Amino acid sequence: MKRIWIIIALVGWVLSAAPLTFKKYPVASGRIVYSVEKTVDSDKVPGRYTGTRILRFDRYGYREWNEEKGEWNPGGGKEHSITYRVGTIMKMVDFSNRMIIEQNLTNQLEDIIRSSHGDLYRVGMAMLKRMGGKEDGNDTVLGYPCRIWIVPGGKKCFYKGIPLYEIQNTGHTHYRIKATKAEFGIPFKASDFALPPFQTVKLPTVSPSKPSAPSAAPKKGEEKSKSVEAIKRDLLEKKPAFVAARNCIANSHTLEAANRCIREFSKAVGESFDPVKSWSEADRTQALEALDSFIRGIDCAQKAKTREEIDACSPEF
Repeated sequence: MKRIWIIIALVGWVLSAAPLTFKKYPVASGRIVYSVEKTVDSDKVPGRYTGTRILRFDRYGYREWNEEKGEWNPGGGKEHSITYRVGTIMKMVDFSNRMIIEQNLTNQLEDIIRSSHGDLYRVGMAMLKRMGGKEDGNDTVLGYPCRIWIVPGGKKCFYKGIPLYEIQNTGHTHYRIKATKAEFGIPFKASDFALPPFQTVKLPTVSPSKPSAPSAAPKKGEEKSKSVEAIKRDLLEKKPAFVAARNCIANSHTLEAANRCIREFSKAVGESFDPVKSWSEADRTQALEALDSFIRGIDCAQKAKTREEIDACSPEF
């Protein structure tokens, strides 16, 4: 963790203005198709549901699409649902009422994302254990190894945090999904994440745990525009400090030189970062990659017109 001062600067200082970024999976992208079966053996409402689910994700799960279609028999009742998430913005498609319900989850997830340094895969596995999950051997699905977890009422098998099958029995309901096709490390087109042209209804944002000072309410239509422009402006103001740090690190081949860069960066941003205790060429390369990625993200964000476009520019820390 020799570049901890850079991580602190990016997450603790700049992220106060920039969108939160994280990794849900240790896999860059993937598309998984599942078969879905649900059986209800109650005398009152017996039935069997069969369907197909599609999971698409890229940017290590920062953007994720879940779509399911199926039908109940007897009765022939059909179901269709889509849940689409970019960062902490969740959109759920209600086909019955032809609307899209949008919810901003930033306030609920911010502490988790920051405390884990964006590693939501590790958070998810730890949460599985706290909920009573226990590892129980290995399996293989479609040629991919997966780790079996026994959970209350059933079991799941994960490949790098991605479920390849799940079995759940709760009362009279028996649920099973299994991957029938899986591809990883693949590119996507914009149309792969295109929502239907329904009206969008935004749910109220849940207030953060720490109340903020009251402010005048923005005029209609200004809130989103102002937040986007404010982010772009703040990032642009911080760019010179990162460019200077990048140029300094590029010539830092010794521990003394690296710590001099840290002192100069601390002075430029008005913060105090601890010196590193060791330094190698590998550390220098990692630090340069982190800084180059962030600087490219700043330049990209200046062309953005929406919060989603800024999210797409955020670097992978």
